[in-house]
This record gives sequence, structure tokens and C-alpha cells, in this order.
Amino acid sequence: MRRLNPLAVVAAICAVAGVTAVGTAAPTSYSGVRRLETPMPSAHSDSQAEVGRRWFAASCEECHAVDEIASADFKAKWGGRTAFDLFEQIARTMPEAEPGSLPRRAYVDIVAYLMKQNGVVAVAPLADDDAALAATILQFAPPPVARR
Repeated sequence: MRRLNPLAVVAAICAVAGVTAVGTAAPTSYSGVRRLETPMPSAHSDSQAEVGRRWFAASCEECHAVDEIASADFKAKWGGRTAFDLFEQIARTMPEAEPGSLPRRAYVDIVAYLMKQNGVVAVAPLADDDAALAATILQFAPPPVARR
């Protein structure tokens, strides 16, 4: 029986879902996390994003409006970076009064919610693993084109 390459399967699913995969990149280290040789496309699940929405409402909305995190500015700042970059930034600095006070899984789910709010297609749950987060490139859908 022939074994399937898991990254090839994810790439095929993403292609069907309209998510663009990125090419091969040299492994690098960021905050001690070894990145995979082949970055994965952005992915999350709808149920995970829903859990992240609830965490966001309870812990983040007091300071951050939804339109602030689902905007061209957010996409410009985070697009092309990794899910680990966003996860680490949020986990180190939020909530402002008690940075790092949420469970690790909550921060991952919030990242999934932010991805959904910025047009990333739900494919599979965002991994709760530093290496996988570092290998997940944030690729946001372009804004819809206005028709005349």
C-alpha cells in the first residue's frame, strides 16, 4: 500500500478550498523554534475559530474591536508572517493587564479566529505545536473587488 505525504494531502485540500500554499523555504530558527522545510498554508477549523471567537469576546474585545483585527492594516502587518509569530505576540502581550494569563490553547484558538476574520478558509485545526505554528504562513484572502 502506498503512503501519502501529509503535506501533499494538505496542499491538495487547500488547492480545492482556494488557499494558496507557499513554496519551499530554508529552515530557520525563531525564538528557538525550528521551522519545517516546507511551510504549510494557513489553516484552521470553523469550530476552533468559534472557540477563539468566544475567548476573544471574553478577553480581547474590551480593548480590540473586531473591525480592528479584520482589516487591511492587520493583513498588511501579519500577512506572510507565521501563525507562531502572531501566537507569540498575543501570548506575550495579551491581555494587557495579565499577559500570558490565558491557557496556551486559548491563544492558538484566538489565532484561528483572527485567521477566519481575515478570510482564511477553514481546512483543518490550527496545530497547538510551536514547530507547526512556525511552519504555517499567514496568507489572507485579497479584499473583494468592487464591481461597477
